[in-house]
Amino acid sequence: MFLNCHTYHSLRYGTISVEDLVMLAVDHKLKVMALTYINTVTGIYQFYKLCQENGIKPIVGMDIRVENQQYYICRYPQI
Repeated sequence: MFLNCHTYHSLRYGTISVEDLVMLAVDHKLKVMALTYINTVTGIYQFYKLCQENGIKPIVGMDIRVENQQYYICRYPQI
């Protein structure tokens, strides 16, 4: 399980699309995966839907940062 994945919705931190990230998880036969965006939740719905369609338990969250300093990581559901 990967706990701190980012897509291009986390500006400057991710370069992969939500679809490609989930397809990589499918290729690696992951059962659970977390997507944790930085200061946004832009692609969460798409991630959640794609994971459910592919038999992966989605965990969604947000990495809260202020001036590039990490303050909190919030996830739902808890692991």
